[in-house]
Amino acid sequence: PYATRVPILVEVNKAGWQPLTLAPSTNPDVWIERFGAGDTVYLTLFNPTDKPQPAVVTLDNRLGVSAKDPAVDMTTGAEMPSDNITVDLQPEDIKIIRLHARP
Repeated sequence: PYATRVPILVEVNKAGWQPLTLAPSTNPDVWIERFGAGDTVYLTLFNPTDKPQPAVVTLDNRLGVSAKDPAVDMTTGAEMPSDNITVDLQPEDIKIIRLHARP
């Protein structure tokens, strides 16, 4: 579904890459990058390995994300609590998570 991901990638890239993720993972084999700051923040999670990788991502308070606002997996539309972002990534799989931060 490459064509369905192009609008998502455009939206994420417009937000701008940030040098600090402020979102550590329980699994060092899952790579995380952050895009955006302020009202909307995106996290890209990637499994570069040839084995499935689970991970739990914890958000740093400096992101300003409210636990009452859900995180959204932009690739599936599924919502999850922003204070408990849990993913299971297949080999070379990516998840893009959108977070709404406090203004």
